[in-house]
Amino acid sequence: MRKDLATGAATAAQSNPDGNAWAPLEADTTLYNHNWFWSKANEKKRKSLDELMNIYYKSVGRGGTMLLNSTPNTDGLIPEGDMKRYRELGAEITRRLGRAIAETSGQGELVELDLGRPTRINHAVTMENIAKGERVREYVIEGFSNGRWKILVEGVSVGRKRIDHFDAADVTKVRLRTIKSAATPLIRRFAVFYVTNFRPEPNQPPRDAWVQCGSWNATDLKDGRASLELNLTPHIPAAGQYEVKFQKAAGPGDVKLSGETLLQSGQESAPGMLTRLAEPLHYNVNRTAVITAEADVQLKVVLEGPGTQGLVFIRPARQ
Repeated sequence: MRKDLATGAATAAQSNPDGNAWAPLEADTTLYNHNWFWSKANEKKRKSLDELMNIYYKSVGRGGTMLLNSTPNTDGLIPEGDMKRYRELGAEITRRLGRAIAETSGQGELVELDLGRPTRINHAVTMENIAKGERVREYVIEGFSNGRWKILVEGVSVGRKRIDHFDAADVTKVRLRTIKSAATPLIRRFAVFYVTNFRPEPNQPPRDAWVQCGSWNATDLKDGRASLELNLTPHIPAAGQYEVKFQKAAGPGDVKLSGETLLQSGQESAPGMLTRLAEPLHYNVNRTAVITAEADVQLKVVLEGPGTQGLVFIRPARQ
């Protein structure tokens, strides 16, 4: 309310979604745990990247502004260890949310995003046009899979920016459905992402190590068959063992694979470089050559599965 802002000491405790004034929420935090100023001892209390990302989600990801302090040492300089952590934070934000799988905008109670084919997602960024006010009071984000919509995440406000994360879901469409609003919702951005090596809380193991490297739709199948060619190059940064799995997302029948061929630098790999694993529709890829810009890795396979659609994933092999 205006009377609260006039005090100069208003905080989120005085907030009211139906108030008559608006002010940005500022989240101040320290780089060192419980300490604002530099000292040799405090350098050992520098927050980890996971801890800072957790703060980012709970400040910027909830419509606020994250104010991360920076304090010089006795030379009048920002310590190099601090600068390294700041750079790491910026790079990690870009890695996770720098490029959306797909995005759209719209107005009204329903904003839908058609992904075109089965796609794995685990993050959504939603932004209102706050020049017209924060209007959303309750919402759900839903994904379409196996012929039905399912709830991925629920929330009560959006505002300048809302970053939602949820269990990885394989969907062909995703939608923002506003349940309650103060006026017609005006959504300036609705975007979805898949973040690898994602930890919901600091020091937790990553939720999902699999990375999507391909997909297929029922329309790709001719007479129930399709020849798929997958570019694995972006997902194999170093020589080693990798697992590739095909996963049906929808459709009536079973999926069968045959005619698998692994090409490295345009040449068919020697026997043993591509093998079937005990789990159905799983392969092991053995990448032995030195990785260069020209050293591409392609997997070719014939897929049978009339009326099916699905996803293909890759990860480093578990040792």
